[in-house]
Amino acid sequence: MTDNPHKDKNPQDSAPVDDSEAANVDAAAAAEQSAEAAAEATATEEELTAEEKLQKKVDELTDDLQRLNAEFSNYRKRVEREVKNAAEVGKASVAAQLITIADDIDRAAEHGDLKDGSPLKAFGDKFMDTLKNLEVAAFGIEGDPFDANIHEAIQDEGGDGDKVLSTVIRKGYKVGDRLLRTAMVMVRGDGADDAPADKDEAESEK
Repeated sequence: MTDNPHKDKNPQDSAPVDDSEAANVDAAAAAEQSAEAAAEATATEEELTAEEKLQKKVDELTDDLQRLNAEFSNYRKRVEREVKNAAEVGKASVAAQLITIADDIDRAAEHGDLKDGSPLKAFGDKFMDTLKNLEVAAFGIEGDPFDANIHEAIQDEGGDGDKVLSTVIRKGYKVGDRLLRTAMVMVRGDGADDAPADKDEAESEK
């Protein structure tokens, strides 16, 4: 009697095949989990990168806005300065033409023509008020310290000490801080160093 080759076969002979399949399944599952984790990590990284890009764009726009604001502020200040300067130049131009009339009024006053109640006196007063409203001011009084920036000396009468105005031939004028015309004057020393000599002279004459 021939023995059946399949008879009495040990069931454990197929076990190695089952273990290999299980290992393959586990490896596939692990690979799938790893892929899912990598995908999640990539998505998170892309999300962070998008936030960083958005923040960078916001920072750039903020810098642009601040720069434009500073440029506009500087432009506005420059325009204000130019307008103010143009107004001052215009005022000075008008005032420069008016001071010749002020010279005529001064000469009339020196000659005694500005009598109270006279039409010329009334005109002179109103005219001087107009100059005052325009911020036009005269300068140059005898005894004032000499200043070459605003005084034009046509004669030096000598004398020791600091120079002062001895005679004012023509007044000077300013509008605000702007010089319209220098004062034409004659100058002399203030006599501070001459006082002792004059005193000695007077005593010797006695």
